[in-house]
Amino acid sequence: MISNRCRQMNLINHIKQTGAADNIDISYNYTKQNYKNEWECVITLEKNNKIYQFKKSDKTKKKGLISILTDHESFLRSLLNNNI
Repeated sequence: MISNRCRQMNLINHIKQTGAADNIDISYNYTKQNYKNEWECVITLEKNNKIYQFKKSDKTKKKGLISILTDHESFLRSLLNNNI
């Protein structure tokens, strides 16, 4: 069981340190198509030969990453509990 205080960046670091996901990749793509949302953050996770990918665009890299982690927190917690 993981503490409820562990959120966002702490949660993704915990997943990396415990090896809850086989492979984690965080990448950023700069796009000029939508001037309000210029950075696209992509998180790719691999667990049991299944690939999960989450995308979000925002004005800064950090805001994009934080919004992905906030939106998919329950999924990330289930990785730690081996429910996936």
